[in-house]
Amino acid sequence: MAAGLVAANVGGGEAVDAMSLTRTGAAVSSAGGRHLRVGVTTALALLGASGVLVHFYTGEAAPSWLDGIPLVVYPTLTVGLFATSTRRFAQWSLLIWAWVMLVTAIITVVPVMTLDAVDGQPVVHYLTHVLCVVLQIPLIVRLAGRLREPVIDS
Repeated sequence: MAAGLVAANVGGGEAVDAMSLTRTGAAVSSAGGRHLRVGVTTALALLGASGVLVHFYTGEAAPSWLDGIPLVVYPTLTVGLFATSTRRFAQWSLLIWAWVMLVTAIITVVPVMTLDAVDGQPVVHYLTHVLCVVLQIPLIVRLAGRLREPVIDS
């Protein structure tokens, strides 16, 4: 058997490259499967960024230039997913960033909710914080799963 091939009974029992096997053992093309995985992670990162965007533009105060930082970080880190050499770094960075955004969305709303007077914050503002938290969770779960897998990209 040639180097880099793994004996696998896929369909007719042919040998299949190890990178073309998914978790279920089904054969897919390496490039196609990798692009699909990166595409799903990219979509989840943009979904997480959309939660932040909704929060900024439904708030009472006008957004400042600092509010744009998360909207730059998500796409910038997502670009790193497409290169094999930076993929692991981009995955870790996105995972950390998603956790920071999740914790920030929770922490920044809790003190306001515990005050006796609601401090003029409408219910919509609290719901945008919930939305931010909910939209980070799929990205965190996806990246945690991807980072547990062994690195098989060359």
